[in-house]
Amino acid sequence: MTASKSLPARPSLDSLRKQAKKLSRDRSITLREAQLALARDYGFAGWKDLGAEVARRLGNELEWAADEAWRVIHDNDLERLALLLKDYPALLSWHGKKPDRAIALDPGLGANVDASGGRDAFINCFIDNGADAHAIDPWPAFVKQRISRAIHDGDVAAFSDGFRRAPWLLGDGHVDFQIALIGARR
Repeated sequence: MTASKSLPARPSLDSLRKQAKKLSRDRSITLREAQLALARDYGFAGWKDLGAEVARRLGNELEWAADEAWRVIHDNDLERLALLLKDYPALLSWHGKKPDRAIALDPGLGANVDASGGRDAFINCFIDNGADAHAIDPWPAFVKQRISRAIHDGDVAAFSDGFRRAPWLLGDGHVDFQIALIGARR
């Protein structure tokens, strides 16, 4: 795609948003159409790509990725979330606006996720991509449930994989859980 404009070395996303709003008013088009037109003027396929480039140039790439993860969770796009986690593995230990917490702590987002694939699918996506389940508030209960289900189903591979990914469950702080697992197999 050929660009008719070029971004400055330190572009401003706020300035680009204002340009898109002005373009929307001037041409009597929707904001989304104006954003697309502006992105293409700068040589990008779409507004998300333009925003990602601005974030990259400003050194805010991870913040952009976290915001994008929030959006894809809201849109129930598990495939896109897996790609983001692959491209931005630092999201798994992100301490800003945590996309993984959004599922559990935002009631509207949680309800939206539950209406489709469900929280299990999204939480599994984070865990399968290497998230430290112990460091994230709603996850310990989920991980325990996953391991308990594996032992109940006789799935030794899932059971051992659960402890391999969550060795903290073998610590003194989780003795009650360990005893419950032993009791479950009797």
